[in-house]
Amino acid sequence: MTIDQFWQIIEDARGNAAKVTAALLPLPAEEIESFANLYGEQMNLLHRWDIWGAAYVLNEGCSDDGFHYFKAFVIGKGRKFFEQAVLAPDDLAPLVTSKDLKNGCDNEELNYAAAEAYEKVANADLVTEVESLEGTDPAGEAWEEDEVYDRFPKLAARAEAG
Repeated sequence: MTIDQFWQIIEDARGNAAKVTAALLPLPAEEIESFANLYGEQMNLLHRWDIWGAAYVLNEGCSDDGFHYFKAFVIGKGRKFFEQAVLAPDDLAPLVTSKDLKNGCDNEELNYAAAEAYEKVANADLVTEVESLEGTDPAGEAWEEDEVYDRFPKLAARAEAG
C-alpha cells in the first residue's frame, strides 16, 4: 500500500473508524498490515511536544492517553489537516470545527480499525513492524502548562470560541 492509498482510505471514510475497517476488509491481510504500518508511522510523526501542546490547548488539558487519541484525531481529519499539524500546529485553528471541540478532538477508535479488519481477514492478531513511540518522551521542546496557551494563540482563541 502506498501513502496515497493510505490517505485515500482515511479521507474516503472521513476518519470514521468503522468505515476505515469496512474499507480494509476486502483487502488481503498483507495490505491491511501495510496500512497499519503506515498508520503507525503517521502516529510517530505526530509524537512531538508541539502537537501535544496543541491538544492541551484545544482540550484545556491533555493526558498521555488523550495525546494518543488526539494524534488519531489529526490523522482522521485527513492529509491536509495532518500536514498542517506537522508544519505549524497553531495554524490548525481555522480547520478545527465546533463539533471537533465538542468531541474533545479525539478519535480513539481509529487506533483499532486496522486490527479489527486484520483479525477478521487473517483470523489472527495484527502485528506491525513499526514500533510505537507511545510511552516515550515526545520530540522537540517541552512546554510548561503556564506558557502553552501563549505558544498557541490561534488555537487558544479557537478553543475559547467553542
